[in-house]
Amino acid sequence: MVAEGTASPGLSPEEFLMALVPNTIDGKLSFYHTHAAQWVTKAVAIGLTSSQATAFKTLVDAVAEGKSVADAARDLSKQRTAEQNSGLDVMSQQGAAIIEQIRAYAAANNDPQVLMDAQIPPISPPTPLGPPIVPTTINAVMNASGVVSVKWKAAPPSPQYYQLQRQLNGTGDYVILATQNGKEYSDAALPTGTTSAIYRVFGYRGAVLSNTFASIAMTFGLGMTGGGGRGRR
Repeated sequence: MVAEGTASPGLSPEEFLMALVPNTIDGKLSFYHTHAAQWVTKAVAIGLTSSQATAFKTLVDAVAEGKSVADAARDLSKQRTAEQNSGLDVMSQQGAAIIEQIRAYAAANNDPQVLMDAQIPPISPPTPLGPPIVPTTINAVMNASGVVSVKWKAAPPSPQYYQLQRQLNGTGDYVILATQNGKEYSDAALPTGTTSAIYRVFGYRGAVLSNTFASIAMTFGLGMTGGGGRGRR
C-alpha cells in the first residue's frame, strides 16, 4: 500500500488508488471513515469545499450503517435457518410417530376406514420377485497357472444369486463351489490328475434353485476343450 504523503510518479491514477485504498468492504469503509472525518476538518486547506467534504462523510456514514444492518440481517437469517432445520427435525420425528400410531390403531381394530380418515394410504404387500432367472451362457478358460475362470451371463431385471457347481472326471456328485451375486468365479482348486470337469450354474433366489442351468464341459491334458450348453435338473 502507498504510504500517505509520499509521491508515486510511476503509477497511473487507477494504479495509485488500487495501491492506496483497500479492496475489501471492511477495508474500504475503515479507510474512508477515517479520511472523511479528516477531510471535513481540513476541507479548504486540501482543496475541497466544506459542503463537498460533509456530503461525502454523510455518504460514508450511511454506507457503514447499511453494512451494519446487512450484517445483522445475515446473522438473523442464519439463526432463523438453524431454527427452521431444528423444527423440521422435530416435526418429522413426531409426524412419523403419529403415522405409526394411526396405522397401529387401524391394524388393531381391523378398520381400513381409519387410514382413509387420516388420509394415509395402506401399504401394499411387496410384489413377489418370481422364480430365479436362469443364466443364458457360460464360458470357462484355464490360464497358465491352472486356474479356471468361469463366467456367465443372465438377464438383469431382478436381484438374485447364482450357484456354481462342479463335477470332476465325469463321475460323482456335483460339488457347490460358490453361491454369489457375481457372474464370475475363479476355480483354483482343481485336484492333481483331473482330466475333465463340468461346470454348471443355476439361478438362486430365496433358497430356491432354477429348474434349468447353463453348463460347460472341459477336458484337460495336452490340450483343453470346452463346450457350453443348457440343462434341466
